[in-house]
Amino acid sequence: MKRPTRLQVHDSQIRLADWIARISGSMGFVWGFTIISVFWLAVLESAPFGVFTMVISMLAIYLATFILISQNRQSELDRQTLRNQGTIMQEQLAMSEVLRGHLKDQDNELDIIRDNIAEHRKHTQEDSKRADEDRDQILKHIEGVRKEARRVQRELKAFKKSHDEN
Repeated sequence: MKRPTRLQVHDSQIRLADWIARISGSMGFVWGFTIISVFWLAVLESAPFGVFTMVISMLAIYLATFILISQNRQSELDRQTLRNQGTIMQEQLAMSEVLRGHLKDQDNELDIIRDNIAEHRKHTQEDSKRADEDRDQILKHIEGVRKEARRVQRELKAFKKSHDEN
């Protein structure tokens, strides 16, 4: 069988101290200790209670020691938790900076897109204006051709009329 390492032994001793501190801090312990004390004083020992006093003193020393061990372990766990939280907060801060950079990049890209849309709108308006000008010129030209066609028709009628009279 494999022998436990020093760390495993230490860990099991710490867990035992935690268990004793947890039990001694319960109402069950208070009531059990009260019953044992009353029984001891009533049945097992008479005044001046020397052995009882010594047992109570030793019990108080051991319980205080177990409670201190448990509190030290809890303090170490709290310190480790704080270190872990600090690490997590630093990682979150770094991630926030990365995200802030991405957002800034996206803002820059949006600005470029807005500029491109404005430029496209400007060209579209210029193209629309040129198309309107071209349309107006075509309409003027068509009107000119119609006027010329009407003039030619009048001249042709006049020519036919003068030719028919002759």
